[in-house]
Amino acid sequence: MIPEVGRLKRIRLPRVFDEVLPNGLRTVIVRRPGAPLVEMRLRIPMPATTAGEEARRDLLTRTLKSGTSRRSEVDIAARLQEIGGSLGVGTDEDGLYLEGSALSRRMGDLLDLVVEILTDATFPDSSVWTERARLAQEVVLARAQPEVVAGEELRKRFFGRHPYGLGLPSPSGLRRVTSGRLQTLYDDLVRPGGAVMVLVGDLRPAAEAERVADAMRRWRRKRRPLPVPKPSAPRPRPMLVVHRPGSRQTNIRLGGLAPGSGAKVFPAFELANLIFGGYFSSRLVVNLREDKGFTYNPASRIHHAVAASTITISADVRSEVTGAALVETMYELGRIVSTPPEATELEEARRYRIGTLAIGTHTQAGFADTLGALLSRGLDVTYLRSHQDRLEEVSVDDVLTAAREFLAPSCLIAVLVGDADVIVPQIAPFGRFQVRA
Repeated sequence: MIPEVGRLKRIRLPRVFDEVLPNGLRTVIVRRPGAPLVEMRLRIPMPATTAGEEARRDLLTRTLKSGTSRRSEVDIAARLQEIGGSLGVGTDEDGLYLEGSALSRRMGDLLDLVVEILTDATFPDSSVWTERARLAQEVVLARAQPEVVAGEELRKRFFGRHPYGLGLPSPSGLRRVTSGRLQTLYDDLVRPGGAVMVLVGDLRPAAEAERVADAMRRWRRKRRPLPVPKPSAPRPRPMLVVHRPGSRQTNIRLGGLAPGSGAKVFPAFELANLIFGGYFSSRLVVNLREDKGFTYNPASRIHHAVAASTITISADVRSEVTGAALVETMYELGRIVSTPPEATELEEARRYRIGTLAIGTHTQAGFADTLGALLSRGLDVTYLRSHQDRLEEVSVDDVLTAAREFLAPSCLIAVLVGDADVIVPQIAPFGRFQVRA
């Protein structure tokens, strides 16, 4: 006999050391013993505002660890290995991020290396040329993938000329990036003002704070970049069909605005999204995958950026069932916005979300990731408990209200990528559409 699921436990909040250094860097330190490690997350606001800047920023990410005046790329890798550490560099629509870890007793060495990279990167010509060619080739390959094309087109139609609509850099733009241009971008935008560093692990916060302050005082470029403007609400657009002759599959994407994670309505919307298509037991999965067999992985995902939050509904289906898959997707959207969910549906989604929140913050790395993301959106560690409390208070009527505001089909923009000769006869009954090669 399977026992009943126990009562959900409240998340225990750790003590947090939170300080803004004289150079503008915010440091947030959390003691989380367990493994003798410390996880570091550093987010630097550096949004791209033009396609050319997007190309330079992406290439800067690839070459930031390629050398300093003291160390080559090989020397940096050897130093990380010596201290039992790791360091990765990435970028998203809001800026640059560094993710690293080290043995607790060698955390000072990792901080010294990070500061050296942030203040003395040299961008050797050979590394820039190599990474420029590699990234240009990756962009060409990515744009040959229909799911990438669908995502790019949806983003462009949704955000227009807003920086979030830039998408992948162009190969021609990448070829114009030189070491000198990267150095200029680095000097102008890799600044501590507005940046946030999170340290989580087996450490003593007060002592670690002194070490961070001592190391980071060498990072002096204080001016803070301008914030990304909030995008305007997208206007209604006809459905876009991107023609891929001979394609055996249609990539369906629907997108719309979502409430930010700190909004009052967000807990109810998050549960509405889970019930609709946000996890494996959702209505969309049961309908399109389990019942109809149209697709393997239909999904509805919420994405948070600093200036806007969005929801994307996706389904990759056989070309001949494109119209039928759209009918069923619209049916499920109509159902979620017209009638409250069953109490059991809501409770299953609630337990799933609270459980994944607890699991996601259980490890040092998971807690560092979550806290870093929250801080970048203007929230803090108390959100973990307050969000759980608010999830537990959501009613079926709250879910219906949130769904009506954000999941109504009239709020969504649609993009289909596939063979237009097969798709168009199936979607004609849906109203206006536009076909583009």
